[in-house]
Amino acid sequence: MPTSRHSELERKYAAEEVMQMAFLRWCGKHNAVRHKDTKFPDVYFRRGSSVTRHRQSGGGGEWTVKQRKSATDTTDRVEIDLKFDPSTTQDDVTAFILATGWEKELTLEKHFSEVYWFNHGGAEIAVSLY
Repeated sequence: MPTSRHSELERKYAAEEVMQMAFLRWCGKHNAVRHKDTKFPDVYFRRGSSVTRHRQSGGGGEWTVKQRKSATDTTDRVEIDLKFDPSTTQDDVTAFILATGWEKELTLEKHFSEVYWFNHGGAEIAVSLY
């Protein structure tokens, strides 16, 4: 059974009108506790109704499984990230994923993707623009 560490509540909004530099300035002024540049390819794989993501962020990157908590809501879900040892290569991870029955669905290239984390009322909130 996943723990609260693996629980994610995500909301996405159209933000075409948000300027990148204004976003970076706003986040810089509001005491972020962490920041990460995530301009890495995300490769999505499907097996039946399940989807997984391989984020190619150096070394073997990380493998993420997202699972809905209900059939009607895609925003409240379980998310489990496995970060690989630096000696693991992307080819190792891809070979494993394909050998276990996953099929490549698509690759998402992010040319601008910044994530900032903030603490608010006992919760950690991630704000991202991509």
